[in-house]
Amino acid sequence: MADRGFTLVEVLVAFLLVISVMAGVAGLFSIATRAAREARVQTAMLAMAADEVEAWRALPWDALTVSPADALDRDEDGFADRLDARGAIVSDDDGAAVYIRRWQVVGAEPGADRALALRVLVMPVAAPVPARGRIVTTLRTKR
Repeated sequence: MADRGFTLVEVLVAFLLVISVMAGVAGLFSIATRAAREARVQTAMLAMAADEVEAWRALPWDALTVSPADALDRDEDGFADRLDARGAIVSDDDGAAVYIRRWQVVGAEPGADRALALRVLVMPVAAPVPARGRIVTTLRTKR
């Protein structure tokens, strides 16, 4: 008579506790997975913007041209391209584009001819809203 074991009520209470803890962990896992995916996308967009900054900095000063004022708002020839998930340039009609990259070159100060500012915007093609994209800004001066 010393062997008691567990009652059915005790087993059910323990089972409900385990289930509720597992449901909470599953919810946290879902949130963490979504946050990691978003961080990966944001990092990729920043890297793609930085690539354009480096390419722009490598150009000779005479090759730099000022862009239209609304170059970040719409695709402008010579100031926009489409990128695949790895950052490689793809054609507009390819269908492989994942990101839109646009850049704007303006005088750093009104009337300044020795300094230019570059703003690069990278955003997803699926949701082409500048607020979802990333912008990198840099300055370049004439030596």
